[in-house]
Amino acid sequence: MIKNNVYMKRVLVLFLIVVMLFGTTTFLSGCSGAGSNSNGDGEKGDEIPSATTGHFASVHINTPQTRPEDFVIHRDDWYRNARMTVTGALEEHEFENVPMRIRGRGNSSWRIGTVHGKKPFRIRFEQARSMFGTTHVARDWSFIANHSDFSLIRNYTAYTIGHMLQDTIGFVTFHRFVHVYMNGEYKGVFLFVEQMEVLEGRVDTQFHPDPTISEHYIQKCARLRGVEWLEWFQVNGRRFELRTPREANVQPAMLSAHMAYIQTFLLNVEEAIRRRDWVQIQRWVDIPSFVDFYLVQELFKDPDAGWSSLFMTIRGQGENRRLHMGHLWDFDVAAGNWAQMRSSTPVYGNSIHGIRAAQSERWANMMLAVPQFRSILHARLEELVPVFEKAFKQVRQTTETYAEHFNRNFYEAWDVIGTQMRSGPNGMTFVPLRFIRTSPSFNGLVTWQGHVDYLLDFWLPTRLEWMLSPAFGALIDAWGVQ
Repeated sequence: MIKNNVYMKRVLVLFLIVVMLFGTTTFLSGCSGAGSNSNGDGEKGDEIPSATTGHFASVHINTPQTRPEDFVIHRDDWYRNARMTVTGALEEHEFENVPMRIRGRGNSSWRIGTVHGKKPFRIRFEQARSMFGTTHVARDWSFIANHSDFSLIRNYTAYTIGHMLQDTIGFVTFHRFVHVYMNGEYKGVFLFVEQMEVLEGRVDTQFHPDPTISEHYIQKCARLRGVEWLEWFQVNGRRFELRTPREANVQPAMLSAHMAYIQTFLLNVEEAIRRRDWVQIQRWVDIPSFVDFYLVQELFKDPDAGWSSLFMTIRGQGENRRLHMGHLWDFDVAAGNWAQMRSSTPVYGNSIHGIRAAQSERWANMMLAVPQFRSILHARLEELVPVFEKAFKQVRQTTETYAEHFNRNFYEAWDVIGTQMRSGPNGMTFVPLRFIRTSPSFNGLVTWQGHVDYLLDFWLPTRLEWMLSPAFGALIDAWGVQ
């Protein structure tokens, strides 16, 4: 009997060991991803692979200048004689020595990179190709540096939310983190994303020579790209860019006709909102996209909401033709990470209180004066709470899975946490959170993990909690008596 008991105990221990081993393996390989564009290789529904499986890919860009110091990326000029290799991804998504071009990208992020070293950039393959399992092919792709965001995840978090709201705000970029090497020199962790362009699988608007039929992709732009730039127009003093498909080869006369049509369309939008005419607002504006777009911008208290990262489309035919807001873009200095927002006032401060997006974006500002819109906004915010919380959880899982990889950005390439980020001698200053005296929680954020915890455990959930409070509702409703 004693021998049998000993034998049974040994069998039980062995069984438990096997369960623990297989259970751990299952957990490591089965972490759910962040929407359809997690760090897994592939499209919608992918699981995030464990860091131990080696799927945090590395992108190697090489040029004939073998010394890193001899190769310089320029903002507007393509360097054509480069090649790319991808390693560390799923085997079917790796490749070697593919010809491509490279140039800089971004506005303030480019200036910050020029001063502090980590430059965002854009690539163009000579032949369109899929990347990391995307179902569409393209020549142009971008790498976001996130150099002023010491958590590295603000853009990633916003895009994760965006993928959960694609039914209303449409296209959201594919996004995954990668290591980048240039001529053998490690350049840190970048967010690999899509180029914002009219293309099948991206902003898939259908171009037509007749502007009343054609779908239009529009960006509000803060600056023009040069005196020869023709694809822009103004609406009540605000500049907009029309983005057309590259292959359409739109001639100047047709371009002018399209821009004149869009200008009139947007004037009708603005006039309906200004008059608070709910019937006409619904005639010109897609309300669900406007509501969701505004709530995400306000959740992040995004300082770029009314600046140059504002995208929209005109889609639909006949009575169904509307202005649709979105896609989401450019959140690296949002969620309490902009030094110009150091003011203690609730509107412009980095605190979790106050309304920002409606202050900086004119249409949102005027729309909040419309009682029917405010009513929809309050109800929709309640519906989106589970979406926001799910996104926070998924992003947290990504940071836990890849913590070692994220930390490499700082201990191996860029020892910048705790320094000021300037975009130039007279440019904006992006101050790390520990320098901004809006909350004692900013103190001591001197590690990547500290910045992640601050964003995911404090700033975003506390901001959401405040937006659900009577204080936010009172501020929103106050627009109705302006």
